[in-house]
Formats: sequence, C-alpha cells, structure tokens
Amino acid sequence: MASGSSVTEPRGGTSAHNLRPRHYSVRRLDGMSAFRGRLVGQSPTNSDESGSPCYKCRGLKLPLTPGPDVDAALAERVEQMREEERTRIARELHDELGQLLTCIKLDFVATVRRLRELKTPGDVVDRLQSAVGHIDLGIAMVRRIATGLRPPGLDHRDLGGAIEYEARRMAAIAGISMPVAARVNLAVDSEIATAAFRVFEEALTNAVRHAHASCISTTVGTTARGRLMLYVSDNGVGIPRGRLNVRSLGLLGMSERARKLGGTLRITSRPGHGTRVLLTLPLGRDSGVGIRDSSRVGVERA
Repeated sequence: MASGSSVTEPRGGTSAHNLRPRHYSVRRLDGMSAFRGRLVGQSPTNSDESGSPCYKCRGLKLPLTPGPDVDAALAERVEQMREEERTRIARELHDELGQLLTCIKLDFVATVRRLRELKTPGDVVDRLQSAVGHIDLGIAMVRRIATGLRPPGLDHRDLGGAIEYEARRMAAIAGISMPVAARVNLAVDSEIATAAFRVFEEALTNAVRHAHASCISTTVGTTARGRLMLYVSDNGVGIPRGRLNVRSLGLLGMSERARKLGGTLRITSRPGHGTRVLLTLPLGRDSGVGIRDSSRVGVERA
C-alpha cells in the first residue's frame, strides 16, 4: 500500500493480534478519496481523529471501485500517453522511414540514368523505373499516415490549416461537401489545438458514418474574449430517438477533452435536421485551470 493512507476498522472491533482477512474502508490522509480493499496483514498503530483504530497495512489489494476523480485522472493520462505515442510514431515515419525511402529512390534514379547511358535493354530499365514509381507511392503513403496520426499544423500553431486539410481529405474519401471557415487570429496553445482537432476529427467521423449527410460545415475561430470556438454541423438525419448513447467512447472522449481544459461541449440534434457540435475552450492554460470545476458537457435533443 502506498504511503499516506490509513485503514479504519469497521464498528464492532477486531483483535489486533487475531485479525482475519476482511474488507476494510481505506481513505487517504488528505481526505481526497475513499476506497474499499482487503486487509491481509497489519500492525496496530494509533487511533485516528474520530477514535477508530488505524492500522498500517503490509498488504492491501488494489481498489475495487475507484472514485470519479481517479477515473478522470486515469482517462486524462491515457489520452496524454496516446497523443505522445501518435506524435512519436508520426515523426519517426516522416523523418526516418520517409528519408530512407527518398534515399532509395535517388539510388534507383541514378541507376536508371546510368543504365540508359550504357544502352541497357529497355525491359531492364522499365522494371527499375516501375520500382521508382512504387517507391513514390510508398513515400506518399508514409506522409499520409504520418499526417493522419499528427497533422503538422498542430505543431506549428496552425489549427485552421490542420482542420482544413483533414476536411479536404475526408471529403475526397466520402464524396461529401465539407466547407471550412477558419478565423483563428490568436495564438493557440498546442495542447488546446490538439484537443480541438481531436474533437473535430471525432465529430466529422461520426457525421460521415451515421448522418447520411450531403454537407458537413465547420467553423473554427478565436474570440476577443480569449476563447476558441469550434462548430461542426451537418444536414443529415440527426440522432434517432433511443440511439443517443452519452456513454459511448466517442462522446466520452470528446467530453473529457473539454472538461480537462475547462471548456464546454454542447451537442444538439433533431431527427431529420442534422446534428450540431459546439466546443468552446479557453485559450490560456491558466483560464482552463481556473474554471475546470465549472466546465459543462451537454447533449441535447431539440
């Protein structure tokens, strides 16, 4: 058991020298959270401020039911690790694999040029030229995968450009009109830009998969009050009654990103009139910390 915790014996008492394995309530000394665990070894210590006996544990099973604060901290850490992994893989693909493929292509091009000078049979040169074409496809694929993992615009404070690029890419795949109006006139922190982009990405994917829309419009911009606004709307079928699951992984991920940064996420939908997603985030990290407890996540049916 980690330091800074105490085990309080249930009412009724138990001999300190004849303690059987039982479930005990465990609370941190700072009073932040409480769990239930199983005490498997102990040595008696003093009583706590309420007079209940306390024991130092030599062995305690992990919490069976973590509290909401633990869930939120765990989800935040998982998202952070996932984003870091995406960034690492994208950079390695672009910087290492991309450069390796480029070097191979240059060697093949030089070889083709030399073989032509030596009047090598055309079928040999054509095969090498075909290999150069395949390498070009590989380079393009590496760039596409790396950009999908982590758009370069997020690292260059170009949130509008990253959203426009993703909309063009998805429009080409889905054959749907996806206009974007970007008015980001203030500097956006990388963490905030990443959260906004991931919410946009999830909203766009949901609209393409489920909305049966012919147009998905996006507006992203900053306000004079120092806030980032992201608005995604479609003209699809909306969310049918009984199909809205606020506990789905997609909605949970979107809401957690908004909560983490002290922002608001609002989703409205009318059957037959499409769905609208509105995300608002404070631009300053200090602002996010200050209003974290008052962050709101709403899902409404109009």
